[in-house]
This record gives sequence, structure tokens and C-alpha cells, in this order.
Amino acid sequence: MSERTSEEMAKVVEQAVAGDRDAFGVIYEEYFTPVYRFIFYRVKNREEADDLTQEVFTKALGAFSRYEAKRENPLPYLYTIARNAVIDKQKQRKNVEIDDEMFMNLPDDSARTDKTAMLGEEIEALRSALSMLPEEQRQAIELRFMSEMTGTEVARTMGKSEEAVRQLQSRGLRALRERFKETYGT
Repeated sequence: MSERTSEEMAKVVEQAVAGDRDAFGVIYEEYFTPVYRFIFYRVKNREEADDLTQEVFTKALGAFSRYEAKRENPLPYLYTIARNAVIDKQKQRKNVEIDDEMFMNLPDDSARTDKTAMLGEEIEALRSALSMLPEEQRQAIELRFMSEMTGTEVARTMGKSEEAVRQLQSRGLRALRERFKETYGT
């Protein structure tokens, strides 16, 4: 994300809510990457993530005039649209194979080195452990740590209190620690 201050972004958001498409373009540029990552982590397919990310911003543009948190960071709003788009897509498809190789190569398209292979194994172990958590714990951890949202943003996105989100994260992290102790003895 850019180095705009929260006051500058609040002004951009206000302009976008008022219908300024150039201001919405700034929001698009500012939040495209975190929204794309959020979606890609869930669908694990580049083309599908591209399509869904565009769908999210198209929907947001159409509905932004009704956006109520005019002076706040729009990322939780965009994540909510993204989460719903992913859920809708998952309902539409059946038994589509996940392309894990694409997921492993997302940050770097260069040849895989031993270090990259080890990182891929660690990512897969984390994904596997996360998948065993209850849905709300997994979602709270993903939003907070993988999507780098604040506790307040996670709470707003999930429709829960900040305390409830902290408890979900705490329980989820404790379960992950236990799982890794059992698996790796560390």
C-alpha cells in the first residue's frame, strides 16, 4: 500500500462516495493487492483470483455511494465483498482441482530453489493446520495475520466484537501451536 496518510485516504474515500471515479481509482490502486491476495489464498487459481478481484471492485464501485463508513479504511468493506464473492464461486463449482503449484509460485515466478521448496512445504503445513481449525477461528487468523487487518477491521468484517475476535484468534493460535508441537515436536 502507498504512503498516504489516513486523513488523505479519508478524503479520497469521501470523494469516491460522492461519485468521483478518479478517487475510486485511487482506492482500487491502494487496495488491489491485499484484496487479490485475500482471494487468491482462498481460490488458489490465478485466473479465478483475477476475475473475482475485478468482480469485487466492480461491485464496490456500483455500491460505493451507499458506503457508510465514509471516514474509515474501506478494506474491511472490500474484504466482505471479496469473501462473499469467493463463497458464491465455491457454491458454483464442484470438485475443481486446486493448483498448489500456482499458489507456491505466486510471489516469485523464477526457478524454484531449495529454499523456495522448503518455504512451499512450510506454507503447505500452515495451510493444512489452518484447514483443521473451526471456520471462524481460521477466518479471524487469516484476516488478521495474512491480510494484515487491524483487530477493529477484522471485527467489522466478521460482524463480531473485537473481544470475540481476540478470543477466536487466541484459541486458533493455541490450536495451531499444539498441532505444530505434535507434528514437529517444537
